[in-house]
Amino acid sequence: MWQFRQKADGYLALLMVFAALFPVLHFLFSPSPAAAWVMSFFLLALAIACLRLLSSALMVVRIRNFLQPAVAPEIIEAEIVDPLDHRG
Repeated sequence: MWQFRQKADGYLALLMVFAALFPVLHFLFSPSPAAAWVMSFFLLALAIACLRLLSSALMVVRIRNFLQPAVAPEIIEAEIVDPLDHRG
């Protein structure tokens, strides 16, 4: 369920990027107070969509870490060899 929400939030954030592109370009080519308000509204909506995506991704990672505990590190025994030692 959370992976589906994360995917949906990703699509929502992508949609907001495309939706915010027009107001930003409109403001850059013809700046006005009204265009600034519209651009600010769309950028705020984009920021909220990104925060929602990050929060659902964080929840997916938390669930995965809870269900799959970390594997204990293995101890590897190794012998240190001197490359200048030619007695061998």
